[in-house]
Amino acid sequence: MTELGETPQFADVLVRQGNTPPQLENIARFLASQDLKRDSALPAAQYDNLAASIPRYSTELKNKFPNIPEEVLESVVDITFGPARLPEVDMPEDLTEEPTEEMYRFLETSAKMQHAYTHHIISAGRQGADPAYAQALFPRVAIMDYLVRRPAMKERSLGRFWNGVKAEIAVIRALEKAGYKIELPDYTQSEYDNKGNLVSVERRQVRQWDVKCGIDMVARKDGKVLFVDAKGRLSLPNGKMRTDAQTFVSAQTKFPPDLSRRFMREVRNGDTKHATIVIPTHAHYLSGISSTDFAHPDKVSGMGNFARSSLESDIIEQVKDIQFKK
Repeated sequence: MTELGETPQFADVLVRQGNTPPQLENIARFLASQDLKRDSALPAAQYDNLAASIPRYSTELKNKFPNIPEEVLESVVDITFGPARLPEVDMPEDLTEEPTEEMYRFLETSAKMQHAYTHHIISAGRQGADPAYAQALFPRVAIMDYLVRRPAMKERSLGRFWNGVKAEIAVIRALEKAGYKIELPDYTQSEYDNKGNLVSVERRQVRQWDVKCGIDMVARKDGKVLFVDAKGRLSLPNGKMRTDAQTFVSAQTKFPPDLSRRFMREVRNGDTKHATIVIPTHAHYLSGISSTDFAHPDKVSGMGNFARSSLESDIIEQVKDIQFKK
């Protein structure tokens, strides 16, 4: 598991000069010149150029940093080209049948990318964070936040993914204010062990904890454990806009294979619960990147204010009311 109190592995890779692609900087400059409240169109050529530079950027990173694990560098590529790197797979919002292996791999890839964005944004926005780190992360977040709001990009199904990222961040911010320490599944876990053997599906944390058991994060406080599934929803089932945060508490019924050596004592003592926390993702309730964020020099504050829920106090009160069995 990855503790959120720690800066992501090799975050300095983002800061090194030349490690932000020129295409990304060009798009950021374009966005900075726009009124983001209007439906300004990102030139298609700029987006296509960004996507086309992925293989070269990935190769350059590996050549520059031969001693850094490939999975860590792939995570950097993920949060640099997220919009262009997400596979285009038609996935239902709520799966009612056992996913195929292709679906599992898609969900696992998306979840790894989501956790990477979450960890970097939380870390870059903490008080005392390296300003250069926040400065390097900002255009990577800004382009994603912009693209998912453009009608022309809706067919790429980016909105659901980005709502998931923002909801996860917002829920973490609320849980931390409520006194919880947060861990994420290891999103940089290698597919191969130290001997070069393929890691079995049962040992892949993101696949087992997040995709199969619905655990986006583990929240600990005073010997109690919450297995949390954070969900962002724009609307209610009846089509009306969601305006409230809800926390649904239940017993954790699905357990990943490696749970026994981590949380069996808490499970045995009745000190665990599963909490599905659903929050509205409309811009009125969940903050994004604004035009003024581009002009403001303090990008640490910009990352710290990103994806904050206006209903944060409601979430805090709801998790405080959770009753654990003795």
